[in-house]
Amino acid sequence: MIRLVGRWSLSAAFVTVALALTACAGNSGSPVPLAPDQIPPAGFRDSGALLRAMTSEGMLPATCPKQYINCFTVSLKHGLVVDWCYGNQSAPCGKTKNYKWSGAVCHSTAKTCKPIEQMTAKWTGPFHCKTSIKPCGGSTKGTYEVDTISIGKTPPKQTKQYLYKQVIILSGRIGGYSGLNVGP
Repeated sequence: MIRLVGRWSLSAAFVTVALALTACAGNSGSPVPLAPDQIPPAGFRDSGALLRAMTSEGMLPATCPKQYINCFTVSLKHGLVVDWCYGNQSAPCGKTKNYKWSGAVCHSTAKTCKPIEQMTAKWTGPFHCKTSIKPCGGSTKGTYEVDTISIGKTPPKQTKQYLYKQVIILSGRIGGYSGLNVGP
């Protein structure tokens, strides 16, 4: 065997790798400073922002897998309507109108979320907050978006394992994914 690495070089390489991994593990944020209202590469989960989504039935289930920012069940009969809001603690919907909201429904295993025939998503808004809109937190300040998921011509089968997801895109940047089950 040809010896290419000196005795001390191998130790130095291990120390360098350990330091690099430690530095990376310490902060999940962006290495580049973010502009105001810019979504970090890791999405909302790591940004400290408050992204709220609610249906008329209430918030999200307790068993939502960690890879999703929230989870919902789409009804085969009625579809799903979700109100979305973005802001911070003092103004829960204060930053919603700063973005163009979009996002398709796809299979949960898809690397790139391209629209599928079984479910479609249509985004509308922004709408001014009302005290009756749950994501607005009882406030009339700010705006919210409405995400309507409809069942397609070829309906999906009922699921309980989040076989579908919806990508949440704000002004061209992925903010995260919602897990979707299909119910009656």
